[in-house]
Amino acid sequence: MLYRRCRASFFYLWVMEYRMLETLHLRLRPLTGAKWREILLEWPTPDALAFLGIDPLTYEKDRRKAEGGFESFNKKLLLFHLIDRTTDEVVGWCGYHTWYIDHGRAEIGYVMTSEAHRKRGLMGEALEAVLAFGFSDLQLHRVEAMTATYNDASNRLLAKFGFRYEGLLLEHYRVGDKHEDSQLFSLLASEWRDLRT
Repeated sequence: MLYRRCRASFFYLWVMEYRMLETLHLRLRPLTGAKWREILLEWPTPDALAFLGIDPLTYEKDRRKAEGGFESFNKKLLLFHLIDRTTDEVVGWCGYHTWYIDHGRAEIGYVMTSEAHRKRGLMGEALEAVLAFGFSDLQLHRVEAMTATYNDASNRLLAKFGFRYEGLLLEHYRVGDKHEDSQLFSLLASEWRDLRT
């Protein structure tokens, strides 16, 4: 019960199972699926929602996702909040939403939620830091990414980091009442190291 009265600064200390990452313009705050779920379900206060970067208007949808669980015995979630270093505002997230620990494989995802922070190269900064962390600290062997066929900006970003196109997944992702195709990209740890030498 004591924790329910805590401010966002306490949440920061409490969730730090992994180290904070920093880039030129961003701080990347780690958050596991278990901690995300616990905060969202146990402490849905305005401070907690602000800490998670959740709009109070979408809380019910996010709560239902949390109730279903983000993780299982062999699959984990590790996201990083993207925090503007000058304003301390949560402007997006980048991380591993499907991390198969036993196989050293994870799917990476990213979203810039702040319109004002788009098209400034910030997601490239974040992706560089999160990939480096994944291949070193998490000992990932393979990182996968899936994009919509029409998401040219995301496709260019993945190409910049050496991701290789592997194929098209037909009617793979549901958007509204329609199933759309997804493009599958991958990057191996050895390829990541080769590109950095």
